Amino acid sequence: MKIRSTLLVLFAIALFAGTSSAITKEDLAQDVARILDASAVRGANVGVMVRDAQGSVIFEKDARVPRIPASNMKLVTTACALDLLREVDPDFKFETVVRAVGAIEGEVLKGDLHLFGGGDPNLSARFSPDDPLAAFKDLAGQVRRTGIAKVIGQLVIHGEAFGPEFVHPSWPRDQLSEWYEAPVSSIAFNDNCVDVKVLPPRREGEPVTVEQTLSYYPVVNRCVVTSNAREHSVWIDLDRENKRIIVGGKIFSQSAGVTKSLAVVDPLDYAGAAFKSALASSGIMAEGGVRLVSSGPFDTNVGVEVASYASPLGQTIEITNKNSQNFYAECLLRTLGRYINTPLLAEASENANSRGESAAMRFFAGIESVQQQPRTNDLRRIQMTLSVGSNGSGRTALRRILTSRLGIEIPEGVIFDDGSGMSRNSRLSADFVCSLLSKMSAGEREGEFFGSLSSMGVSGTLKSRGESFPTLGSVLGKTGTLNSVSSLSGAVSIGDKIEAYFSVLVNDYPGSAGAVKDVQDQIASKLTAYVLDSITGLAGGGNPWGRIPPGPEATIEEFRAFANVHGEIAIPSIIYVASKAPAARKKEFAALLADVCETLGHSAAAERYRNASE
Repeated sequence: MKIRSTLLVLFAIALFAGTSSAITKEDLAQDVARILDASAVRGANVGVMVRDAQGSVIFEKDARVPRIPASNMKLVTTACALDLLREVDPDFKFETVVRAVGAIEGEVLKGDLHLFGGGDPNLSARFSPDDPLAAFKDLAGQVRRTGIAKVIGQLVIHGEAFGPEFVHPSWPRDQLSEWYEAPVSSIAFNDNCVDVKVLPPRREGEPVTVEQTLSYYPVVNRCVVTSNAREHSVWIDLDRENKRIIVGGKIFSQSAGVTKSLAVVDPLDYAGAAFKSALASSGIMAEGGVRLVSSGPFDTNVGVEVASYASPLGQTIEITNKNSQNFYAECLLRTLGRYINTPLLAEASENANSRGESAAMRFFAGIESVQQQPRTNDLRRIQMTLSVGSNGSGRTALRRILTSRLGIEIPEGVIFDDGSGMSRNSRLSADFVCSLLSKMSAGEREGEFFGSLSSMGVSGTLKSRGESFPTLGSVLGKTGTLNSVSSLSGAVSIGDKIEAYFSVLVNDYPGSAGAVKDVQDQIASKLTAYVLDSITGLAGGGNPWGRIPPGPEATIEEFRAFANVHGEIAIPSIIYVASKAPAARKKEFAALLADVCETLGHSAAAERYRNASE
């Protein structure tokens, strides 16, 4: 054992003091410049900013020129949502409420049942894949438990909170049926999409089966079955004018089926159909029709409350960023717009040096003195003071939050045209994005914000990128993709500490999207290697702490012993060694890092590496 230990130490010394040298800022800048000279982005409109944790610029290229950000726009929306909505209520939730208006006699409501949408994007199959109606059934079950079994009047579906503008005017009109252009409404079922699944017949001679959420649209089924796998080609479309689903092509007889999500035409009607179906499943008969209300005063103080459903803000932020879900981002934008005329933002816009705390405190105190209700009811008490959450009010809210609350200057040419980045009219600069990331790292929302981002090789839209060390689990970022647009911005996190920021915005590239992503990933990898060396000094054979870790061939037990002795420095040291180890040991090192991070109290990093080890 002593001989083995001696050999491992000698191997480690050879590894860390070999032909390599310390990575300087100048080295990193030269590496990034060389990567950008690749054919994939040569001639493209590229903006890059790389900063260290202190905000010092390591590399920049046209970083102050605004460009189309695609889904990097979600970084702005989610940062602002966390800043404002956590102040509105530290436990902010989106709330959907059902109220009964009219006399309740026995089990009969002699009046209308009102469903008020509060902007919750979470009423979908995402959280209950076996039952897309689960959230609506929860509401219906509460209504039934009040004793109501029949509604004589109408079901009234309220979407006034976000108003009648469901689709952004600059979104491509030829993609309105695609899930990523789903209409935005304050009451929504299943992301305002109908999921259609085409299945081969169970028995010979039967027709192709078409299933859909709620059986909402009539179906024109032109799809036929084939026994030739090469002929398998199924298409699913929504005839928006006639409001019907059309299915065609050929489906292979042994196929598991073909699924597509289609954005609906009328989101309020869709929500009404879902609510009516949920009521029926709970034993409640609704005899009247469904009335849709998309504009006018949003007065929830009618009748009596008979049901409510709430979803957490954190869940919404995470899905927005990790899944890059446009519908979620737009719901957040419009929710921010609802607060545009409250003292939280109205006064802040008049005083750019104030974060608005005093306004908020006076606002809530005033309501408290009038209504004498506990703080936990703040959200309901301010309903009547809120504006319509439109795209326009949301965009104004973003600017006020950034300048007056977060203290971030918005450079000339930076444009927020929507909340998701689907609009090609939005513009961000790489420098502005890094300023935002730096501000969020310094604030109290750091953990929640960066925890909502995808992790290279581990989660979200970066799960299949940067799957090897050193980027695996260490790079947190937000991707962005449109035609001829590719973005990647984020941070290098060692343990749970943010060590550097970067933003790479590419427009009008001549090569393939995959090649551009490879350029972005290389920059992230080089930055991570620089960070690791700046902490450990290992790349240049330095050993300022006298702590040479075991080499790539050492056992996990030897690494554990090293971590037990040396603590925090073990995390970057192990990541560095793992980047030199055979790829076959990736999961082994990921499991080790999960244990070390957990022991040292870095819970977010521990979770990332645990997921990477599975």
